Amino acid sequence: AWYCPVGSSSVGGYADHVVNIANMDDESAVANLTLITDVGAGPRRRIELGPLSTERIALSDVQSSDVAGAVVEIIGGRGVVGHTVTTETGVAEGPCATQASNSWYFAAGRTEVDATEYLVLMNPFPETARFDVEFQGLGRSRQPGDLQGAFVEARSIRVIEVNPFMTNETSLAATVTTNRGRLVVERLQLLDGQLGPTGAALQLGVPTPAPSWMFTAGRVHTDGDDLLTIYNPYEATISDGEVDLEPPVEASEDVAAVDDEAGQTGQAGQTGQTGATDDAEAEAGDGDPAADDALGGTALTDEEGTTTVSVELWPSNPTDLSSYSVVTIEREIRPGTFVTIDLRAQAERFEFPLPYELGVFVTSNEGLPIVAERWQFADRLILDNLAAVTGQADEDEPAEGEPGEDEPGEEVIPELQPPE
Repeated sequence: AWYCPVGSSSVGGYADHVVNIANMDDESAVANLTLITDVGAGPRRRIELGPLSTERIALSDVQSSDVAGAVVEIIGGRGVVGHTVTTETGVAEGPCATQASNSWYFAAGRTEVDATEYLVLMNPFPETARFDVEFQGLGRSRQPGDLQGAFVEARSIRVIEVNPFMTNETSLAATVTTNRGRLVVERLQLLDGQLGPTGAALQLGVPTPAPSWMFTAGRVHTDGDDLLTIYNPYEATISDGEVDLEPPVEASEDVAAVDDEAGQTGQAGQTGQTGATDDAEAEAGDGDPAADDALGGTALTDEEGTTTVSVELWPSNPTDLSSYSVVTIEREIRPGTFVTIDLRAQAERFEFPLPYELGVFVTSNEGLPIVAERWQFADRLILDNLAAVTGQADEDEPAEGEPGEDEPGEEVIPELQPPE
């Protein structure tokens, strides 16, 4: 079975939902799609899948609903299921989940004035699920009373808008756990363009933290932000003053003061912040550990559950490994907190020629389980100088006397000079 939580199927819904079902086998197969809404299971549809084919099912053709997810069961063949949602700020695509779990972790998220974040909880099973949610911002943690011991009814979906619970957070981690039943949890992030880019993104939660994470590809470019957030979900003892068990309220001046003291995350380029935040980002680009720790929110102490992580930047072009050695960055993360590393600032610091393809490898040196997420904000992909990144030859014919004149069709790989 495949589980696709985020979406709607009504006219003007928050995320118009299309499910993409692919049969990767050379024999025919059958897919049974069941609509799941906020009030229970909806109609079922049987889809015939031809060999090596893909079917796109708009859930608005199945039933109109303000909340509409899907469960897809594939009989025969080898199936893969993803989904696409169209929102007021852009189109997002992502894979559907293949498992339910009693815990889900998100290292990153955003609730600033330009951002809306949704957590969508699907319960595809015949028993009611009971859950708790904890949010970790910069310098503050919240366990909202409305989201402690809350329920997702059998075969239904619950949508949580995060903004009223954690207002004006540049970077935000979340943990969803159940003490009865299992869930599938997915995040929808929307940006409306007030502070920069416009768009939408889907991200499944992580059911199990792990001591190492690999992000094999990603283009770091000059116009936009490429961020790596690493969350240490180790269960730490929290004082009563740090836990909010009251219903959500509007952000007060005291909350704003906490945010100001935390220093946000140093993403001035994307948020339009100035002053101390800009200084922290500039220092982070120079490799100042103190400034980079400020990106995570709080001072570090030697206590149980604290881990040191190593972040390695790998050139995606193997021919560049001889010119650019693998760069390693280290950070310390206390339990229940996160750090955010500006990969673009680090790429500039180590003099990678932007735009550039970089893989990222994250390791917890003590072997403690962590959650890592790489996320990018940009108005568009920058394709200039891509030939220098991929090693593709320029399409123009070489002039007389230029290299390559006697070797037509051979790729010209530009030589990259190593940093001093």
